[in-house]
Amino acid sequence: MPNITTNFINKNSLKLTEFAGYIQSKSDINLRHYLVHISQEAGTDMKSEYIKMSQIIDLFPMLKELYNKGSKDAFYVVKVNMDYQENSTDTHHYFSVFESFEDNMNLCITTKACSFGKTIVEKIEVK
Repeated sequence: MPNITTNFINKNSLKLTEFAGYIQSKSDINLRHYLVHISQEAGTDMKSEYIKMSQIIDLFPMLKELYNKGSKDAFYVVKVNMDYQENSTDTHHYFSVFESFEDNMNLCITTKACSFGKTIVEKIEVK
């Protein structure tokens, strides 16, 4: 499928309006080092690419079950490459997702941080 440039990731009634991954200082909660920040406000030029699950399942086999359980048009993979080493005890690590709905719906958000194909952190939110 073709590459598309949009201001947000959008399908039917579900729209990902912001995704942020950052390291936050314990001593100053306003001090953040963003590892990834996808949003209209951040001016992110999002280049969405439609891919088949078979293209990434070798690297991330743990995503297959999530993909099969949910709606196919509401499954997004955000890939971030980074090499970051933080040894400070003055930081919190945080990922967040903000969503927008056209209609009321039950939503289960699973956020996984993977390194070399293995899940390092997993967070499940039900809204």
